[in-house]
Amino acid sequence: MHGDDKRIIGRIQKKRQKIVEVSPETTEKRHKGGQWTARERIDYFFDKGTFTEIGLFVTHRTTAFGLDKKDIPADGIVTGFGKVNGRYVVAASEDYLAMAGTFGEQHGKKTVICRRFCQG
Repeated sequence: MHGDDKRIIGRIQKKRQKIVEVSPETTEKRHKGGQWTARERIDYFFDKGTFTEIGLFVTHRTTAFGLDKKDIPADGIVTGFGKVNGRYVVAASEDYLAMAGTFGEQHGKKTVICRRFCQG
């Protein structure tokens, strides 16, 4: 692997970590309220190591209300596929930690992709 490739992969890995990382304080607050994060729900639902996320790096395009200055990880929804009890399943888990789970354009597109994936 060339030096440029390593730098690009390193940037992608850092970006991924920033998207999936939730502060321990925020997670604890959710747990105290009897709730899990979107990624915790996904991890619990799927057979270990089988989930493949779709659209992790998707970002919103909204400029109204100052949202062009706001980062909304994965546009507030975790989507993908994996196995549950050995059978392939598609799922979407809305992320309340990203703007209280509000529904944006890319959020909707990711949901539609999951539905179409289910139809074969």
